[in-house]
Amino acid sequence: MTNTNQQFKQLQTHQEKQEWMASELINFWSEDKWKPKNSPLLKGELKYPLPCLHFDKINSWAIRTEIKYACYSLSTKGKWSFKRLHASSTFISRIAKWLNESKPHLNSLVELEKKSGVMSLASYLIANGIYKRGKNPSVVNSSGELCEYEKDDECIFVFKTIYKTLEGIYDERDEFEKDIWSAENILNINKGSSYCPRLYFTQISQTWLRIAAKKFIKYQLNKCVWHTCVLKLGAIIKLSSFLKSEYPSVKPCQLDRAILLAYISHISTLPDANNTRFKYITNVRQFLSLCAREDWLDILKKELIYDDDLPKWQRRKQPRYIPEEVLNQLNQHLDALPEYLQRLLLILQECGMRISEVCSMPFDCLLEGQNNSFLLRYYIQKMKKEHTIPISDDLVKIIKIQQQYVTQEWGKNFPYLFPTPKPRGKGKPIAYSTILHRINKLAYEKNICDYAGNFWRFQLHQFRHTVGTSMINKGVPQHIIQRYLGHESPTMTQVYAHIHDHTLRKEIEKYHESRVVNFKGETTGLDETILSSNNDLEWFKKNVQARALEHGYCARPKVLGDCDIPGFDGCYNCPHWRTNKNFLPVLKDTLERTNNVLQKAQSLGWQLQINKNTPLKDNLEKVIKALEVDEKQD
Repeated sequence: MTNTNQQFKQLQTHQEKQEWMASELINFWSEDKWKPKNSPLLKGELKYPLPCLHFDKINSWAIRTEIKYACYSLSTKGKWSFKRLHASSTFISRIAKWLNESKPHLNSLVELEKKSGVMSLASYLIANGIYKRGKNPSVVNSSGELCEYEKDDECIFVFKTIYKTLEGIYDERDEFEKDIWSAENILNINKGSSYCPRLYFTQISQTWLRIAAKKFIKYQLNKCVWHTCVLKLGAIIKLSSFLKSEYPSVKPCQLDRAILLAYISHISTLPDANNTRFKYITNVRQFLSLCAREDWLDILKKELIYDDDLPKWQRRKQPRYIPEEVLNQLNQHLDALPEYLQRLLLILQECGMRISEVCSMPFDCLLEGQNNSFLLRYYIQKMKKEHTIPISDDLVKIIKIQQQYVTQEWGKNFPYLFPTPKPRGKGKPIAYSTILHRINKLAYEKNICDYAGNFWRFQLHQFRHTVGTSMINKGVPQHIIQRYLGHESPTMTQVYAHIHDHTLRKEIEKYHESRVVNFKGETTGLDETILSSNNDLEWFKKNVQARALEHGYCARPKVLGDCDIPGFDGCYNCPHWRTNKNFLPVLKDTLERTNNVLQKAQSLGWQLQINKNTPLKDNLEKVIKALEVDEKQD
């Protein structure tokens, strides 16, 4: 087909779609001048004057129809409020002048390439002296500084929004066939619950690789959350960029071990963290493996990347919990935040949920349990399952207050517990970026710092780590924490198994609350410096096993390796065994059993049993005698 025929066919398609748009615009929406007082969106009386929308200023009927339909679609679908629509009047008039003067022969707005259209509009606004940069809300950067970032002229934003709306109307393909996938269209995920609401396959330059990547990501969406798929696509984009630079004409069947080794070597030179490079390589390995298995690409059906090719995964040594002094400061100033944010943060602090789970929490999240208690019900997107946990009575009250607030603001049958507040709210869940911005701005204004005096910049996932770490330090068994936090495996829970030094100190002090004796009944213990020096405390954690036993503790140094003494009875003759008065009942019971064994052995003449149990009896008597002194003193 010649270029002329292609252009003619495209022109026909645009004209047909424009006629359809015109047929959809009826009554008020069909007019070329939209007066606020006549709008079907107006509820009650107009409390303050708003400008009219003058579509009659657009010379081209086709372009006028498109822009008018885009505004109609944005308004009736709730993406633009009544006020927002009419506030765009000035910008639509400027867009009209630009199109009339710079693009008089344009048949459709989408004939323009988006980037060149934005540049042309910006140049027109600057040339006419009407380009004005706006300012985003001030944010706190990683250095604890309050910064303001400029943004494009509002007219550019309005043009982009109209253009994007028309793109969706003209492109009737299935979402999976497009080169940009929207979380909202595919999974009905509000963009506020994900910091990357779109998947951009446009960044993959090779057609064969882009097609295979779409199949791979579509497959992964059935198993993984959206954010994980963003990371997997990012790895394929890295591969695409590498191939374009080093092997521009490579075909799928030519992908071999040598090319992949060159790619791995390239990844090792990137400034990313070691774990990020690990993910780049493992995700590409998974992608190539599935492509071979499912015949998405004509590639070698053998392993091209081996385990020993991978960078060493560095597991986080400690969870990113919020120190107690920081959390106390936050709670002291919590009333400086809007009430709905206060309630949201209290839920985070008690339940340790992921922020996406809180943002999308259903309105009817309370389930009544036994004895007038309540459970909190929510959906774990990462595991794709519903989860329930017990919550305190105080938190139940807080959630019920939030439910009352939502009902008053949004009416009955509203689906979310935490909507984006009015006037910006359009019935969507609150965006995590809003929460993060408000809490860090509060930290900046109130100078929230850690013990070292460093400004504390909050990350919302820190609340989850804080709950997990706190439960560990309160002695909650790990399998209970695993169930509470909704982990699928104990390995996930072990991330939180960080024992604070002060918790360890308390345990040691508790261990030393009464006189500690060894197997000879002699008073013993650890050097006092261990209780007064963090360095020595760290030495203790690393070098002494300090295992809990049913009759005391094992203080065997780790350098000696694991204990090879069979059974607990062997401890009574071991120089590393320690005990105190708390274990007297067990020790006395053991002594009674030992005496019974000795009596029988002596009556039967079993010398071997006599030789074995006599030292055990003597040691037990010494230990019990020493510890009974402490018990009598109490």
